[in-house]
Amino acid sequence: MFDELNLVDVVKTPNMLVTWDLGRRCNYDCSYCPSHRHDNFSPHAKLDDLKAVARFALDYMFEMMRFRKSQYSFNFTGGEPTVHPDFIEFGKWLNKTFHKEKYTEKGNLNLTLTSNGAFSRAICNNIIEYYNFVTISYHCEAPDRLKQKVKENIIYLKEKNFPLNVNVMFHAKPEYFEECVELCDFLKKNGIDFIPRMIGEFNDKNKYHHHYSPEQFHWMNEYWFKNKKEEKKWGGGIFPKK
Repeated sequence: MFDELNLVDVVKTPNMLVTWDLGRRCNYDCSYCPSHRHDNFSPHAKLDDLKAVARFALDYMFEMMRFRKSQYSFNFTGGEPTVHPDFIEFGKWLNKTFHKEKYTEKGNLNLTLTSNGAFSRAICNNIIEYYNFVTISYHCEAPDRLKQKVKENIIYLKEKNFPLNVNVMFHAKPEYFEECVELCDFLKKNGIDFIPRMIGEFNDKNKYHHHYSPEQFHWMNEYWFKNKKEEKKWGGGIFPKK
């Protein structure tokens, strides 16, 4: 019975990660994202509450890993985490608190972020200064002006040598699918790491799932099975034969 439990091994586990949903508020309204994942009206958590949760989480991680110096990570997500009005201040505080207060000798803290990338240049510079890595998810349904900002931020981060990865969220709508293909070519040309991801390839009637054509599945097959040759990296789905 107990062999089936997924427990933290304080001897073998090299690091601890907390995935932190900062809230549902988002500046996008993608049709495939359910309402329990995003909206434009949920209240933002107060900065003092964020600080209290961070202290609790750090104390918990340190207690679990107290017999070894380890690596600790927060990955912020949402909604869209960067729309929180205290996003910049919270990142600054978390770095200062970890490195200069009682947590200095505990290990290394990594701050990572999963974002749609449509943030301001001020937030972009804040990420560069206080974070270690960012995953940007590119969504075709966003307005053109926001998608252009996302591309500009991706290039800016690349030019600053900041570690990033782009999740290209493929869409079954033909013009959007082609847009994703073009974006992959653009990212590859600029030496930017990316992962093509299909939005719900399941064959059911769930309104959040997309139904792809054989040609679209074939493109994805070509990418994963011929270019990458790493089938294990594809997390699911059944690819029909062309």
